[in-house]
Amino acid sequence: MSQQQMYVRIKHHKATHFIECTTTSTVSFLKQRFLAQTTPPPNATAAPDVRLHIPGKSPGTWAALDDAAVLEQVGVVNDSVLGAAFWGGGDGGTGSWEPVEVPDFEPLQDELDEATGGMGAEDAKGKGKATA
Repeated sequence: MSQQQMYVRIKHHKATHFIECTTTSTVSFLKQRFLAQTTPPPNATAAPDVRLHIPGKSPGTWAALDDAAVLEQVGVVNDSVLGAAFWGGGDGGTGSWEPVEVPDFEPLQDELDEATGGMGAEDAKGKGKATA
């Protein structure tokens, strides 16, 4: 196994965290780096309180990664996107994992204006070149 530097994007709700790691890093290592960058909920302050997920085969599905897994062996490559979920511990130690929520990308208004020639998306509908 070759050790190569890479970045992984970990998304939690609308936040994206860029974590530097190697192909031989473990999921546990990523979790520690992620927790150092984020402000976790009060009941989720240690690595066991967060799970990292890799996108599943079907859109919108996520598969949890084992802490001991090596990134290269589970298919995590440079610029991969992982989802994070925290333990929502309830009273008496009962609780559940929050769902992985990664919103779809929405372009900025400036990008829409460039694509439509300065018109908003609503103005560009049905507009084409004039015919003689």
